[in-house]
Amino acid sequence: METPPSPTVSVVVPVYKAEAWLPRCVESLLAQTFPDFELLLIDDGSPDGCGALCDGFACRDGRVRALHQTNGGASSARNAGIRAARGRYLTFVDSDDLVSPHLLQAAAEAAGAFPGDFVFWAYADERSLLHTGPITSPPIPFAPSEIGRLYISAKLGAVWAMLFNTALLQQGIFFDESLEMGEDLEFVFRYARALFSARPGSRFRYLPDPLYFYDNDGKAGSLSRRFPPDFCVCWSRVFEALLAQNREFFHMPEQDEYAILHNYMRTVGVGLYALLTQPGVPNAQRRAAARGVLQSPPITRLTALFFERRYYSPYAWPFRLKWLWAIRRIGAWQEREGINGYYRHYWVGYAIHRRLHPGSPAPV
Repeated sequence: METPPSPTVSVVVPVYKAEAWLPRCVESLLAQTFPDFELLLIDDGSPDGCGALCDGFACRDGRVRALHQTNGGASSARNAGIRAARGRYLTFVDSDDLVSPHLLQAAAEAAGAFPGDFVFWAYADERSLLHTGPITSPPIPFAPSEIGRLYISAKLGAVWAMLFNTALLQQGIFFDESLEMGEDLEFVFRYARALFSARPGSRFRYLPDPLYFYDNDGKAGSLSRRFPPDFCVCWSRVFEALLAQNREFFHMPEQDEYAILHNYMRTVGVGLYALLTQPGVPNAQRRAAARGVLQSPPITRLTALFFERRYYSPYAWPFRLKWLWAIRRIGAWQEREGINGYYRHYWVGYAIHRRLHPGSPAPV
């Protein structure tokens, strides 16, 4: 049998318990103005009717392939898609999201105009903001050293909003399946380093029109309920990996590294709040678990770095002095008021910090 020609783009969709959303996701992909793609639906052992839905789509459209595996998680399903992909480029889509009809056209044209660059695009968290018309905004270039700024500004980090070189991925860049959280971010930094190392002079290329709708409805929950007990350990591994990539390759400006370090400390602080307020666990056990995180080598190094460089975070002194009550209080601010409430307290504390340390770096 003659092997079909390789498509330009492979779209990988991990599928698990998405029976209610999968049809609209697939329909948005099959409605693309760019026809030269394959759609890989990776049924990750879903216990509902998703497997049959995947097979049905594959029977009705020759661009669709359905792959089935035992349940291994999103990273496992994405890795299966990477291995099976035949396209020159690859992108990921979550099964409960949908995309602009012009997404693949815009991504392929940007990749063709700027070969070797890392193409990625804006996304919307409201469906009404999804860009559905022709693309008129040109891609915006960013240097590799600006990777930290792109991450902190929420432009970079979600793998469903970027285009990858399939051959480079298949040489050994896969998702770390031992990470339950933050695997996207760790994967993106590792891929970017490999791409820019292989192709010196390459840049990021950002498509500013929101071409992807991230449906966050019902996915968020309270801080004390939605984080598993190993949240802090997992995110410490992710941030340590990012900082190592920066030291060894990206060399981002200090202000950008400061922003990542601040986000690292805040993320661990939120995780500690979740540990300290975990329902159904004795208070002594919760406090012991929190102290164990604060005494771990990564968090000890992180805390020491803040004091060595005179960086500010509301969590810095509580981390250093193991003030669990203060960590719980700061987490409660964010639980009640969200990130805006956190930053209201942040600015008050920073004003005091700046008076005590006039030469300290500017706030994040």
